[in-house]
Amino acid sequence: GISTDWHEREIREDPVFGIGGALSYINPLIFSGIADYVVLGDGEPVLGHLVGECRKYLSHGDRRKLWENLSEHPSIFVPPLHRDMILSGKDVARKKSFVSDMEGVRGKSLWVCEDSVFGKTVLVELQRGCRRNCSYCTIPSSFGPVRTRSLDKVIEDIDTVKDSENLQVGLVTPEAGDYPHILKLLEYLSFSGQAVSFASLRVDNLSEEMVEALVRSRRYSLTVAPEAGNDRLRFSCGKIFKNDLILEKLSMASRIGVTQVKLYFMAGLPGEEMDDVDSIPELCREIHFHTGLKVRASIGLFVPKPMSRWGMEQICPPDEIKARFRRLKRTFAKGLPRGCSASFHNEGESFLEHSISWFSASNGSLPGGLNRRALSAIIKEYVPDKQFVREQLEILGF
Repeated sequence: GISTDWHEREIREDPVFGIGGALSYINPLIFSGIADYVVLGDGEPVLGHLVGECRKYLSHGDRRKLWENLSEHPSIFVPPLHRDMILSGKDVARKKSFVSDMEGVRGKSLWVCEDSVFGKTVLVELQRGCRRNCSYCTIPSSFGPVRTRSLDKVIEDIDTVKDSENLQVGLVTPEAGDYPHILKLLEYLSFSGQAVSFASLRVDNLSEEMVEALVRSRRYSLTVAPEAGNDRLRFSCGKIFKNDLILEKLSMASRIGVTQVKLYFMAGLPGEEMDDVDSIPELCREIHFHTGLKVRASIGLFVPKPMSRWGMEQICPPDEIKARFRRLKRTFAKGLPRGCSASFHNEGESFLEHSISWFSASNGSLPGGLNRRALSAIIKEYVPDKQFVREQLEILGF
């Protein structure tokens, strides 16, 4: 197969391997031993240079020349050239690219495949960036300022598929309720008879119009993320809304026709006590009692991410998170009505996510490839030096 190491691929003349997407905004050092190049930030401003140099490479076949030419763009990180510079403390002067004018962005899916993750959903982008400042989230500090697409451009994209049968429109944005034209957009979708789904909904932004749009689209389940079961811990997360508001909004959703709600929670948050853990099933009980909704809690381990306000916090130790999960599982199994249930993220995957997200240029490769044994070794052997990673990211230009 194709090697996961850029140096081995060069020797074996394996294909060039490039990376872009969300992780390039947060910690591209992860790919220091893997990628031939990493596009930093929004791809649109970089594509012209990237595609042009890759086409030239198809003619000249000189991988080193490709690396040199790609590195001329300040938003392309080229590990074969830049990794040693970072390790020696020499500034690499890279920067993330951000689209400033969203009007020229191609903002929708180019094709739809029923067998894909999104099924018969046409994804349409509304905005990038987030005005919130949640403590655990990487978006405010990593993904650039809030930039929105005009309502006319969004509708223009939607109109290209309005005559297609059985397609729904998926609205892509960090928070749908923050899009300034959301009510007019939902009114248009209702008028044109198109079904809709949301990538993200905040309880404090949830409106009757949003819920009505979901029910009209025959979607009777709502997903929101309280993160914590009580106000104190939720406020520390940066989500400034109380349990009373959650009950109010979900009662409204129930009246309109929603029948079940999925709630995302995190365990192991900074400052968390066992009373905070117990407040998760208690909130689920209250929601079920006051709204009549079926309640499904999805509970995962808090993972401190680079570039987030809580990035330098420590992840909850394995024995402590196992104790929290056991406590929660007992309560959901024996202490709550049948209308309340819970699922738990695999804590091993969360520890792996934490380790990999804090890779530095010094260990930004995966010895042994991407097999299960190699990944398990990362969890056991790698203890992130977060300050060291932050210093290397500064050298990179972040």
